[in-house]
Amino acid sequence: MKIQPRYLIALSGVALVVIVLWIFRDVPVRVDTDKAVRGPMQTVVEEEGVARYVARYKVNTPVAGYVRRFEVREGDSVSPGASLIVVEPIPLSLKERTLAEARGVAAEARMGEMRAHRLGVESEYGDAVRDRQRVQRLFESGGVSETTVAGAELRLQTALRALEAARFAEAAALGDLEAARSVLEATGRRNRLEIAAPAAGRVLRIFEENDRVVSAGTPLVEIGDPSRVEVALDVLSEDAVKIAQGAPVSIEGWGGETLLRGAVRMVEPYARTRLSTLGVEEQRVEVVADLTDPPPGLGSGYRVVGKIVVWSGENVLHVPPAALFRIGDGWGVFTVRDGRDVRKAITIGHRAGDAIEI
Repeated sequence: MKIQPRYLIALSGVALVVIVLWIFRDVPVRVDTDKAVRGPMQTVVEEEGVARYVARYKVNTPVAGYVRRFEVREGDSVSPGASLIVVEPIPLSLKERTLAEARGVAAEARMGEMRAHRLGVESEYGDAVRDRQRVQRLFESGGVSETTVAGAELRLQTALRALEAARFAEAAALGDLEAARSVLEATGRRNRLEIAAPAAGRVLRIFEENDRVVSAGTPLVEIGDPSRVEVALDVLSEDAVKIAQGAPVSIEGWGGETLLRGAVRMVEPYARTRLSTLGVEEQRVEVVADLTDPPPGLGSGYRVVGKIVVWSGENVLHVPPAALFRIGDGWGVFTVRDGRDVRKAITIGHRAGDAIEI
């Protein structure tokens, strides 16, 4: 049977419509989905820095003379009053003796100032101890949170470190005073002058080991206390404004396997211009943090990598950064509803690497 031409045309039209509908049909697109979850989240600033001893003291010769010998070597441990250097003083002129007497008066005033400072810091430490005990009692009765307890403990540790620094400064001032007095005694008798360690610590540097004539005030030895280590981190100025005193710090990249803990003691109020590895000028601020439990092998000047917590939350709703897209000047996400994607505008908060608060 012969098919009529009009039927062929009709069939061709139907086939064309089917083909067009097939081409322009809605094809489901396979996408990756993730859930917006609640959980702990924190924002950190990560920078490189150096470790250094908190209490460092340069021992200077108090009088012009001839350095005969050093009693110590770099790395030696010394106790307060231990002999470091032997100097043969050059007889003082009338002017030099007057200056030496003036240095003695200034050293005595400095000693009184350091003693008063130490007494004030001791009082602050006592207040911190009592506050820590009070907060602990309130926590045990359910009156305060763990965050309040942690803050009180941080203030206590900060006060303790300040007290240790004040005691070291007082010991150093006493050493200066004794050195100033010994200058007049030694030059008067033309005896050899033994320069003693002002405080306990370790010899970090001997500036020049050769016998030589030195003028008054020449630095000879640097001593540091290895039990107290701080970390200095170079931070961009736009990040430094977010860092608060007492902010938690974690230290890695120092050569050991353990993660070191500490807290920010000071954010310097001025910035320095530094060149980046790409040759771009940057404003950098030094952030100093005290280590809670410094390891024995961490020396002064060692490289470290520090992460400073500038914000943290316990029950934060967050999503991966890849889930966000721009909607005008704001942000949005696609939500899945009944198997279809629905665009939704959102407001973002803190950013933390692989998570953004919404």
